[in-house]
Amino acid sequence: MVDHTYLVKLKLQTAFTTLLKAESAQRGYIITSDKDLLNKFIEARNELPLMAASVDSLLIDNPEQVKNMATTKRLFRARLVWLQNVIDVIPNVTTITLDSLFTRGTKITDSIAAQIALMSNAEDRLLSMRLSEKLTQEKRAASFVLLFSIFSLIVVFFAYLRLKGESNLLKASITDNTVLESMVDKRTGELRSANEKLNVQNDLLERKNAELNSFTFIASHDLKEPLRKIEIYTNKIIRADEDHLTEDGKNNLRKVSDSIQRMKNLIDSIFSYAQIEQELEYEKTDLAQIAADALNNLSEKVQEKNARIDIDELPVINAVPEQMEQLFTNLISNSLKYTQPGKSPLIEIKSEKQFAENGDNCWKIIFSDNGIGFDELYKEKIFQIFQRAHSKSQYPGTGIGLAICRKIVENHHGHITAKSVPGQGSIFTIMLPENFK
Repeated sequence: MVDHTYLVKLKLQTAFTTLLKAESAQRGYIITSDKDLLNKFIEARNELPLMAASVDSLLIDNPEQVKNMATTKRLFRARLVWLQNVIDVIPNVTTITLDSLFTRGTKITDSIAAQIALMSNAEDRLLSMRLSEKLTQEKRAASFVLLFSIFSLIVVFFAYLRLKGESNLLKASITDNTVLESMVDKRTGELRSANEKLNVQNDLLERKNAELNSFTFIASHDLKEPLRKIEIYTNKIIRADEDHLTEDGKNNLRKVSDSIQRMKNLIDSIFSYAQIEQELEYEKTDLAQIAADALNNLSEKVQEKNARIDIDELPVINAVPEQMEQLFTNLISNSLKYTQPGKSPLIEIKSEKQFAENGDNCWKIIFSDNGIGFDELYKEKIFQIFQRAHSKSQYPGTGIGLAICRKIVENHHGHITAKSVPGQGSIFTIMLPENFK
């Protein structure tokens, strides 16, 4: 996680440096009319979008930075357009006008520098939190080792007392303490061996966790890099050779693009599934606002499907806001996907206050729709990763969305169930405690 933060900062600075190279080459060309400088400007200009896309891939798990990066990319594009415009109008402007253009362009560069500083500061805050968490975990580990060592000493002490009592009983018939010492040595050795095995298992578990985190990082970032390049070059082929390709050739290339998009969606879904348990910062969360944010995320799809969404009054509970938004988004998106042909979707979200057996307040959140439904034989299967109740060719998807929903609900000590009748829609019922910590 710390390396990830440094990588983001490095790539941001590299992108800004490339912009400065483009500015320098542009000014040099204006002064000298050297074609090599113009080529360097064009090369730097073409590199910037790829660098921005590389930063995007690193920020996918950070909504705040995604928004900041969107602003930064807009400024990059504006600056590149300004640089090109200055080159285009050189023959028709005076020195005074050119100085004015340079001054106005420099203001955009200053804005970009400020935006990158803002993003770097945000990464520094993340780094500070992550280092603090690392220190906390190290302290916990030290406490565990200390307590385990004290426990081991107590066990050894009582073992020694027990053996000493046994030796007193045997003194009448056994004069040689060799047997007793052998028993003590044997039991001490067994305890030492058990401690060593436990240490080995702890080391193995730490390595496995590190390997899992490394795999998740690779799956979410490095695996997408070759996909992006394949997508870029496929689109280049389609645009460059569109007039020379047969219909079969065009269709095949479109299938390649579709497969790339499905693979990227699958990688993003796996990353989301793996990251759920790492985002457990609970706070007071207004589910009404969460529902509004989820609908805003899906506004285009809601409008496209001409869907009607009826939302009852929703409670405020102690939860992880980002996970609640993902839960609502996934369930609403699920209902929008599995709609009946020729029928406008109707999705209802209701809530009911409940009481758990221990007397704590709970909330039942009910999502219902008028979609195609599913056979209840699949009511458990649909919550398993990569499992589906409908054909992927009919309804595309990764088969991870509902598995993520169940994992989020379980993180909040709740549970989720589904029931349905084919052709009559589906109902998802979620039970969540109000003040879980």
